[in-house]
Amino acid sequence: YGDYGLNSIAFLWAALLEKRIIMPVTATTIPTKELRKIIDADLEFQSGESTFTPQSPAPSKKTMITELIDISHSGLVLLSSGTTGTPKAVLHDAEKLLRKYIHSHKQYVTLALMLFDHIAGLDTMFYVISSGGTLVISPDRKVETLIKVLQDNAVEVLPASPSMIHFLLMDDRFCSEYLPALKVITFGSERITDDLY
Repeated sequence: YGDYGLNSIAFLWAALLEKRIIMPVTATTIPTKELRKIIDADLEFQSGESTFTPQSPAPSKKTMITELIDISHSGLVLLSSGTTGTPKAVLHDAEKLLRKYIHSHKQYVTLALMLFDHIAGLDTMFYVISSGGTLVISPDRKVETLIKVLQDNAVEVLPASPSMIHFLLMDDRFCSEYLPALKVITFGSERITDDLY
């Protein structure tokens, strides 16, 4: 999986340690032209390693980005899902965001199902890595593949969107008899429907 590849994860951690302000992108991130409008910047994207190079000169006025630079904090720019309209770029102080993972102690086998460019996907990855758990990466997001990955890897935690849970529930193998290791299903990225309670 390109978004959760070892190079992408290592690049993300290295950039954060080097106090960089970065924006993880995946193949499903919205097109560059639209992205430029959302973040109000002129950026050049390179495929493969999720890197980009700013084309504009450093801002002369005080911005949230310059504030992070001034205090030597790394930053994460993440897109909102756009469920209420146009997606918005949200700048997070990565130093503050990562503090919550300092005391992560429970080591779970967790499937990385949420996207790498979404806060829920990064939350999953940061928690698993900081706790010493196991992050399982599926080669695709097809229901048949996911059921096999869940079973073969004795996955204990499944973070998923309600839509994905609906798709999984259509398969008779998505049950405790077939997936005895599965302990926790967490929901994120969209509103949960009453039928999943």
